[in-house]
Amino acid sequence: MASIADALIATVFAPVCLSCARVLDAPTRSPVCDTCWARIGRFAIPACDLGPRSTTLSHVHAIGPFEDILRDVVHGLKFQGRRTLAARLGPLLREAAGDLLDDADAVVPVPLHPWRQWRRTYNQADLLAATLGRPVWRVLRRWRATPPQTALDRHARQANVRHAFALGGWMPGAAHRARRRIEDRTVVLVDDVLTTGATLDACARVLLDAGARDVRAVTVARA
Repeated sequence: MASIADALIATVFAPVCLSCARVLDAPTRSPVCDTCWARIGRFAIPACDLGPRSTTLSHVHAIGPFEDILRDVVHGLKFQGRRTLAARLGPLLREAAGDLLDDADAVVPVPLHPWRQWRRTYNQADLLAATLGRPVWRVLRRWRATPPQTALDRHARQANVRHAFALGGWMPGAAHRARRRIEDRTVVLVDDVLTTGATLDACARVLLDAGARDVRAVTVARA
């Protein structure tokens, strides 16, 4: 049935791969063609450095550099509403995460501010976290809306997200319940892109202050 639908969609609408712009053979499966998926650049060793060593994260892994096809995929997921890309990224993300997930109690998606999530209708980090085969704990909230990090340098990024995250959700008692859940636990933060590490560091600091034993991180790409 899917092949018939793919053939009809390809013939009538001719949707193209969001990376190479060739007509998709299986548009119902993914907005990125199989050739581009196979050509995604990956780190030979998935572990990557934060530059100046992070004081909050014990390990950080990523699929590959934020360039070419992987950049197109991230942009499609993050800005173009292509939610299905998260499922296709899942196996690559699990491979990159390696043993970071094996003994982790849960994965924690980096939250969006409610206003930004309302406009986007979803949190891409949450979609990615759901692909990793571990419990997803939404124990962080972004209570302060901050400007996008894209055009900021390292120091400005750190200042931008300082005190932007807090423990728990928006309901009464959420912070107390989150603290009890993560105390003495190992958790893995999940986000789409690591640039300077400022956002991940800010989130990790909240978790460590709440009693987490170890905080790690995995991202789709490293800028």
